[in-house]
Amino acid sequence: MIQLTLQWIKTFAGNDRKFKSGFMIHQQNNILSIEASSKNGFHIILKDLKDEQFELNLSFYSDTGTFKRSRCTCYDSQPCIHTLASLLYILYKKESLTLDLTQNQTLKMFQSFEQVLISPTSDNQLALLNLEVNLHPKDAYHNTLQSAISLKVGLFQTYVVKNIEAFVYAVMEKHIYAISKTLTYDPQTFTFTDEDYKLIVLLHDFYKTRLFLLPKHQSLVSTPIKASYQILPDAYLKRLLELLKHKPFNLDYDGMLFKDQVIIDHLEIDLFLMEENGHYNVSVNAYDIYFPLTEDYSYAFYNNQISCLSAIKAEAFKLFYKHFIDKSLDIQHDHIHNFMNQILPVLEMIGYVTLEPTVAQKVLRYPLEAKIYLDKDMEQLKLKVFFIYGPYEFGLYPESEPEPDDQIIFRQLGTEQRIRALLKDTHHQIDNQGLLTFATEDDQFYFIDQILPRLQKLGTLYYSDSFKDIYLRSEKQLSASVSYNSGSNLLDLSFEMEGISQEEIFTLLKAIVEKKRYFKLSDGSFFKIQDTLAHQMSVLDSHYTLLDATQDDNTLRLPGHHAFFLDHLMSSTQTVHYNQAYKKLLNAIQNPETYLIEVPNHLDAILRDYQKTGYRWLSALTSYGLGGILADDMGLGKTLQAITLMTSYVSDLPSLVIAPTSLLYNWEEEVHKFAPNQKTVVISGNKNERIEQIETLCNDVIIITSYGALKRDLPHYKQTFMFCIIDEAQHIKNPKSQNAIAVKHINALHRFALTGTPIENTLTELWSIFDFILPGFLGNANYFAKTYEKPITKDNDHHCLKQLNQMIAPFILRRIKQDVLKELPPKIETKVTIELNKHQKKIYMAYIEKAKMEMEHLQYLSGGQKNMKILSILMRLRQICCHPSLFIDQYNHGSSKMDLLLELVIDSIESGHRMLIFSQFTSMLGMIQTLLDKHKIESYYLDGSVPPNKRQEMVHDFNTGFHSVFLISLKAGGTGLNLTGADVVIHVDPWWNPAVENQATDRVYRIGQKKCVQVYKLITAGTIEEKIFTLQQKKQNLIEHVIKPGETFINKLTAHELQNLFDSEPK
Repeated sequence: MIQLTLQWIKTFAGNDRKFKSGFMIHQQNNILSIEASSKNGFHIILKDLKDEQFELNLSFYSDTGTFKRSRCTCYDSQPCIHTLASLLYILYKKESLTLDLTQNQTLKMFQSFEQVLISPTSDNQLALLNLEVNLHPKDAYHNTLQSAISLKVGLFQTYVVKNIEAFVYAVMEKHIYAISKTLTYDPQTFTFTDEDYKLIVLLHDFYKTRLFLLPKHQSLVSTPIKASYQILPDAYLKRLLELLKHKPFNLDYDGMLFKDQVIIDHLEIDLFLMEENGHYNVSVNAYDIYFPLTEDYSYAFYNNQISCLSAIKAEAFKLFYKHFIDKSLDIQHDHIHNFMNQILPVLEMIGYVTLEPTVAQKVLRYPLEAKIYLDKDMEQLKLKVFFIYGPYEFGLYPESEPEPDDQIIFRQLGTEQRIRALLKDTHHQIDNQGLLTFATEDDQFYFIDQILPRLQKLGTLYYSDSFKDIYLRSEKQLSASVSYNSGSNLLDLSFEMEGISQEEIFTLLKAIVEKKRYFKLSDGSFFKIQDTLAHQMSVLDSHYTLLDATQDDNTLRLPGHHAFFLDHLMSSTQTVHYNQAYKKLLNAIQNPETYLIEVPNHLDAILRDYQKTGYRWLSALTSYGLGGILADDMGLGKTLQAITLMTSYVSDLPSLVIAPTSLLYNWEEEVHKFAPNQKTVVISGNKNERIEQIETLCNDVIIITSYGALKRDLPHYKQTFMFCIIDEAQHIKNPKSQNAIAVKHINALHRFALTGTPIENTLTELWSIFDFILPGFLGNANYFAKTYEKPITKDNDHHCLKQLNQMIAPFILRRIKQDVLKELPPKIETKVTIELNKHQKKIYMAYIEKAKMEMEHLQYLSGGQKNMKILSILMRLRQICCHPSLFIDQYNHGSSKMDLLLELVIDSIESGHRMLIFSQFTSMLGMIQTLLDKHKIESYYLDGSVPPNKRQEMVHDFNTGFHSVFLISLKAGGTGLNLTGADVVIHVDPWWNPAVENQATDRVYRIGQKKCVQVYKLITAGTIEEKIFTLQQKKQNLIEHVIKPGETFINKLTAHELQNLFDSEPK
């Protein structure tokens, strides 16, 4: 039902005068017709008090029946008096009109569906209507160039479209439109060609844009003269002309009709130059008609022809139109030379200039020969330029010289000015004879390197022998030689250049390091330092302080571990020579599968192919005195590969394994399993017992100790070890930690790190591990942060990331399960979203508000204190998501997450599954175990308080089938455990770093797993947990981003990121 009231219409009118005018039109019954449209509105034809006819469309909201908008052909600001008159008419007939509107909408709905069935066929082809376009160029309305169009439509005879806007909307909205008394457009009868339809679409776009702008009181164009004409702004006119390139049209200019216009891409204006009464005159025919059609002069009319002009020709036509106001241009006798050389070439871009015979006799046209003379005198470069036209010679300076008497030389000023502009871009002195002098080396090099090649394209070079011998020598090539000395484990890098001594090579390297653009050789010639060479030397210098590393024989001596990065760096050098030892080193590390070393017989049948490759890679690094990071995915047998390495070497020295306390006996068990004859000692007991174990060690033993014990016993580890292997190497990710300091004090011939996550948050963690396996390789911590970490993490420097990848790639071996374990079953991860119950929501929102109030006072705290306070608040919010009773006494309203967890556990057990449940809150695990006990579900429980031997016992029992549930603290049980007896993993609450969760999941998803693994992550909707989950996605695949080139960069959680976590509301 249409909703209108008289009071609303009065208010809508804005003032009484406008309302009364609309009321008078309505009162005099000037509404000629009203028809329901298909868009919840009406199409109305009416006339005003002056009997002028207008059309408008009114629309109403379908759900409320209230007025939506109006579009009237009067183009007055809304509401216009015609809209008010129509609203008054509808007000008093709204009941019948509402029925008409409803019936019409129903009818239109059926017709629109029917239209799909009535597709044109050979028996039912739509007739093509001809669309005739008339363009009316105008130079009126606000003194700007605007044009109007009119349209004619018909079959054999065309009729004027009396209202272009109404016609366009009828075509686009598939309405019937009366074109004349004998022709009515019906979309079921008529259609248009593709070219014509594109024109109609363009006009429709124009009307929609104008409708958008008019309510904002912005005038897109002036009001049309009448509805059958439509003025188009320049942007739409250009789009129209672009479409009209494919269709003839008519042009109506000042009462003259130019029919069947076709747009061409060239312009040929006829001009005539003559001499009279001591001056010259260039003119066009007095009857010629020419004018621009667009503001940028890209379309121009000249003598019954429209041309589309390029930008430079449009500028030429603009100048012509501006200065040939009276169809002619007078030139004073003294200016004829300027005209010939400056104006005439521009006019010839858009036409042809005919010279009167007496003038033509005076014009001399010769080709330009620019002669450029070069010489060297007293270490200075000299240059002189002449412009030669036949027998006539002009100097470079002064730029204007007298012409021959009574002759006009047609000069190519464009080329002359380009030469002058090039020379003005240099530093030089010039004498009164036009001789240019380049005195300094910088000025000479810039001229030779930047200017001379461009001058050569514009003229002919003539140079003296002294210049030729010095400045135009063929470009010298710098070649490099790299050799590896296996005895000293050092690399020797040297450079050579034909005809250049080693002493001068060293000076050249110094110039490169000092970032000079060139080097002047002793013979006076210039050696241009290419960007590639400058980059290579800059990188070398940043790592090795190039000049300090150079020996007396001008050879750079570098550590062997830089062989691979040096190979990448020097690969773009045109000539590089490597000795055989260097090539052998590269191949051994980069292609370990080809490294010739036998796998121990007792392990050959046990090791998988990828594990054999890992062993060969470790062995190759060992043979060259290098360390490495075995970063295989969790569960791929890093421990086994390390055991194979240690037991394959016969040595008088012991080896040392450092691992988390929870893994000590796991290491001992693995060594006994795969190398039963190998002696092992687990350092355990009180301090005196541990010291006695250390001081009474045999030489061929593998010592296994924890990070914690090592810190306390470090002074007693005085011996040298064959191997030092650290397991779960992320324990030394903080280079300032006691763990990191302790392991780096161990004296070992070969150092290796095992970890599935070499990086968890920052690149400094990677540096710390490398500082253990290859001390000094990545520089000190400050150098690494400045050179790599800040550019990569803060500035998204992809080049720097690529360089770091090239450096570290040979020393990191990482394989993922999907690539090497084709037989491993799939792993399905599911995010399970649940809502907090109403009691949890109430508590959660209260803590959010409290947190926001506390945040206002945190600005006065230091960064570390501030972050700790925020993290403390966040922990409370996370505990509420799990179960508020974790910190709120007497809370007894339950937890939606606990309810869902119980349901998952029961369903999984009933389906024959066994599971691990991880949480970082041990008190939450205790609550879960109590809940399971209540439902007669037996479970194991493991946190940091469980001793290692008890831990191994529970793991063994679970894998052999005892109990269906294993509750594990994320921190205590996330690494080092093999629990393939489970096939379901439930993460009760999300942790900040996805790598920690992945490690926990891989207790199940590893070698030996035969079943599909289902992983559930329980997330409460709209809470801090969803924010954490989003952060996890940003950190996903962190290792690959650094170990392999990637597109994403990560950083530590900043204070700003932490504060953003409070911007959440539970659902």
